[in-house]
Amino acid sequence: MTRRWISGAVSALFAIALSVQCAAAEVLFKNDRFELSGLGSRSSRSCTVSLAPTVAFNADLAPTLRLVTRGLDRVDLVVGEARLHAEIQLVQNNVRRPVSTRENIPVAELKNSELWKSIGSQKVFFLTARLTEDRGHASGRYERVNVEDIAEKLEQFCPFDAESLMADVSGRERFERFLSISQSDLTYVRWALQSAVAGSSSKPDSRASLSEADRDNLRKYTARNGLPVSRFLTAATARKLKEEGLALEPKPEAKAPEVPEEPRRVDFALINSVDEPIQIAFYDGDTRARVDPEESKIYRIDKGATGNYGVTCTPGQLICYGASVKSDPIGASWGTGRAGKDSCTNCCRRCGGAPVRQTFDLASSYTPTPTITWNIENATSRTLSVAFYSQTRHWGWPNWDKNWTMNKGNNSHTLNCIKNEKICYGAWVLGQAKGPHWGAGMYAKEACKGCCTSCDGGTYTARLVD
Repeated sequence: MTRRWISGAVSALFAIALSVQCAAAEVLFKNDRFELSGLGSRSSRSCTVSLAPTVAFNADLAPTLRLVTRGLDRVDLVVGEARLHAEIQLVQNNVRRPVSTRENIPVAELKNSELWKSIGSQKVFFLTARLTEDRGHASGRYERVNVEDIAEKLEQFCPFDAESLMADVSGRERFERFLSISQSDLTYVRWALQSAVAGSSSKPDSRASLSEADRDNLRKYTARNGLPVSRFLTAATARKLKEEGLALEPKPEAKAPEVPEEPRRVDFALINSVDEPIQIAFYDGDTRARVDPEESKIYRIDKGATGNYGVTCTPGQLICYGASVKSDPIGASWGTGRAGKDSCTNCCRRCGGAPVRQTFDLASSYTPTPTITWNIENATSRTLSVAFYSQTRHWGWPNWDKNWTMNKGNNSHTLNCIKNEKICYGAWVLGQAKGPHWGAGMYAKEACKGCCTSCDGGTYTARLVD
């Protein structure tokens, strides 16, 4: 038999490679370096990568090189054919090594083989074979085989973990991080993976990233669903898995519509028997917070009139009335008084209790202890002292020769006093009686404007600055 070198022997090599497959195998991709064919549907097909030599000697009988996928992560590395080749050698860099077919091996074992390392090196290598029946020898020259191109086409067309053949997948990892999937959404993604792959119906604990088990489930999920097999999420797979995870969330049981409870209230009939208008409000008997009306408003009962009020409340709530003559903040009062703070007898009812009917007259009234409240803001850069002095008697608060220290911000003082007596505040720098002062100063010796008022139950404010 005449031996000769033949260029462009691709067609002959592919004819041999494909002869072992069913005639129904489909060519999925082909270029001058390799051909990819497959048998079956996208989610279950077995794929074959047939490498093409650039030059072949005795081309019709030259040993072929094929990679056949077996499921997700195992392969056959088929070298030549037993009926044609008695001995096959790999030749690279003038070094010869015997090679043979390896079947059903994991990808890690494939990548550690000398033949695959030669393929991945993108350097020239040869496969030479001694032919059976003493027919001589045949060989093929392979060069510039790009494993990344093979892996990308396997990923595109086959249910195989092509990422395991790739040298660098950091770009995919960065893109997954770029998606910025929230922890709650990731929980639904992981739940869908566990349900689809492992059959688990339990919602997983929340975590910030996919575990190795989650990534293995993702690899299997994408293979089963005809998607490019990957351990990393894409926008499409994240969206699909989130929707599937949300569908696993148990639907809340339909509840019978709640019948709204009839509003509860306490009814008050309050009669004014004094010679001037009375103001009134209603308070929570436990917290003394205003219940009705709102803080900016007040109810009024004119002389001789009756005020009827239905105060809405909650079960168990104690509702109390507080009333006083409108013209005098520290005049005649009833119930809890003008601010709702005083104690009283028979002025409160539990929510839903019997109606209250009460006549306001002077005989049943009380006069609250006269007070005045000063809210003074220390907006200076210094710590101050403050005291309050009566202008109608020799008296001071906290005492004539004592004072309070004023911290930064608001300082509030409520003083018990004699009705209508004039009271002034005086402030000075702490420890500096003869230094700067505000208001009437120490012992109220300084003239001032707006620093004095009468004991009338009111609240007054002042702001001290440098």
